[in-house]
Amino acid sequence: MPEVKVRRTGISTAEAESAIRDALGGECEITPTDDRTIDVRKGFFVRAKVNMREEPGGTLFHVRGSGVPIPLLFGTTMLINNNGIAKRIATAIEAREEFRDNG
Repeated sequence: MPEVKVRRTGISTAEAESAIRDALGGECEITPTDDRTIDVRKGFFVRAKVNMREEPGGTLFHVRGSGVPIPLLFGTTMLINNNGIAKRIATAIEAREEFRDNG
């Protein structure tokens, strides 16, 4: 489960959605579930959840792969998504230039 801390605070879910969409392309479905959590789906099997939390000195993004709601596949797809889409999302957030400074 990747975690990324960026120096900027006050990042909105809309800004995080934009960073994720730019990294994954337009075919993904990005849905905010509240003001600090985003669900990402790219097809039936590829899923992730992004939680944002303000901390001293920046914002922490906790990104984890999600499993499909089928008992026999849940653990396998969660592991695959942690190593796939979750890492891609974390890399995109970390590389986002406007998340690097509070300026």
